[in-house]
Amino acid sequence: MTVEHKQLIEPKDVIAIQFECGTCGTRISYPLGSDRRPEQLTKCKVCNANWVTTASQEHDALRQFIEGMARIIPAMEGRPFKLLMETPDLSA
Repeated sequence: MTVEHKQLIEPKDVIAIQFECGTCGTRISYPLGSDRRPEQLTKCKVCNANWVTTASQEHDALRQFIEGMARIIPAMEGRPFKLLMETPDLSA
């Protein structure tokens, strides 16, 4: 028998979106509750490793994801249902 542990989180539980450079390990965090938005997600701000090309589908998808998460949090307030995201429980 296999027992699976999962966690459910609401968008309001997500405080930031974080990127970690695969080359140098630097982490860049974009707080969702502030006006700060990712200006360019094309390269690491520390080691300049290339991440994605400006105006590529990947770049647009990353920006839309961050902006969408920031918009969904206030949009869910007062709704008669919850939007939940499921993640594996890594503490198990």
